[in-house]
Amino acid sequence: MTSTLMPGAATAGLDEDTLKQFAADELERVRDRSLGLTTRVLDEPELLAQHSRLMSPLVWDLAHVGNYEELWLLREVAGAPAIDLLSA
Repeated sequence: MTSTLMPGAATAGLDEDTLKQFAADELERVRDRSLGLTTRVLDEPELLAQHSRLMSPLVWDLAHVGNYEELWLLREVAGAPAIDLLSA
């Protein structure tokens, strides 16, 4: 189900299910935009390249976004245990 709220809309007064759906829709929208600006248009060497000593490769930024989504949403909000990629 897709929320009918526009991005950036005020969420005060929304019921819990509508707010959850709005948050999920927004995360999906911005994730799709992030991937559209990176992995869908750049090849692996471009994603892994460090173009400046002051900036990390783009792929690191994507990894940080995923890590914080897990930390804030899955662990803090949903109470899920940490994802252990080593035992997967």
